[in-house]
Amino acid sequence: MRSKILASTLAVSALAGVASAQWSDDFDRPDGPIAGDWTVVEGTWMTLGNRGAHTSTGVNDVIQHNSASLTYTDAVVSLDVFATTTASQFSAIMVGLGGNNSIMVKLQNQTSGLSFSHLGIYHQSSLGPVGPAGFTSWAGGTTFTPTTTNTSGFVALEPGAVFDSARMTVYFSDPDTVNVDIDAGINGVVDYQYSRTGVSAIAADFGTGVGVGAWTANAVFDNFNADGGAPTCQPDLTTGAIAGVPGYGVPNGVLNNDDFFYYLAIFANNDPAADLTTGAIAGQPGYGVPNGIINNDDFFYYLALFAAGC
Repeated sequence: MRSKILASTLAVSALAGVASAQWSDDFDRPDGPIAGDWTVVEGTWMTLGNRGAHTSTGVNDVIQHNSASLTYTDAVVSLDVFATTTASQFSAIMVGLGGNNSIMVKLQNQTSGLSFSHLGIYHQSSLGPVGPAGFTSWAGGTTFTPTTTNTSGFVALEPGAVFDSARMTVYFSDPDTVNVDIDAGINGVVDYQYSRTGVSAIAADFGTGVGVGAWTANAVFDNFNADGGAPTCQPDLTTGAIAGVPGYGVPNGVLNNDDFFYYLAIFANNDPAADLTTGAIAGQPGYGVPNGIINNDDFFYYLALFAAGC
C-alpha cells in the first residue's frame, strides 16, 4: 500500500509560502440582523451601533462563522467583549464547532456590577449538535498565571480585576492546553492569563468551526478575528532531508520537497511524530487530532497540508 502512496508524490510539487488563512468581522454595517459571514445556530443576533449583539433571552446561544475553518490546535481566536449593563450576561469564543463537541470560553458579568467578574472554560455537556447542548466543565485544572490552579472551569477573576471591556484571545499551546489572554480595557496589553488542561481527552469530537456564544439579551461584542496562528507553516518539518546532517528535523520557515520526504521517512519508520490526525476528511470530528495510530489517514492529512502551502 505504501508503494501506492509513494507514487502519489508525482502529483505533488513544492509550493512557495503564502499567508496563513484569516477571517475577521468588525460589524461596521447598518443596524439589522447579524448578516455578514455568519450562520445563526440559535437565538437572535443583530448588528447594533457597529457592534455585534445577542438580543434574545436564550442561554448558550451560538453563531458560527461560515468560512473560518481551523483545526483547534492551530486556532487563534480573539473577540472584544463589553459589560454594558449591570445585568448578568456573557459573550464567548467558540472553538470546535461543526463536530459533536466544542469549547466555549467566556467572560461573564455574574455579580450585578458594571464589570466582568468570572471566566468560564467549558465544553458541551452532551455530544451532538451545539444548538441543543448545555455546557459544563471537563476534567483538568484551570491555572491563573503564574501559579494558582483551580479544578473548576468557572472561576472568579483574580482580586483587582475590575473592567467592563476586554479583548479575549483563545489559543492552544499544545493539544492538551487551552490558553486565554485577557487585554482589560482593550489597550494592547495582556493583563491576565489563564489556561486549562485536559483538552486532548475531549478533542476527538471537535469540528473545525469557530464562532461566538452568548447568554441573555445584554451581550455585546466586536472585532472577531480567527487565524491559524503559530506555527504559521505546519507542514514545514525540516531544513534538509538527509538524516544526520545539521538541520534534519528542524523547521526552517521554508516549505519544499525536503519537508515532504522527511515526513515520508518518519511515516515509513512509524515514528510517533507521523501521527497527525484521527481521520482524513476535513470538517469531521478528529480531523487534525492525533490518535496514537499511524496509518494512511496521517499520510493524506500531511499531503493536504503540504499541497495547501504556507
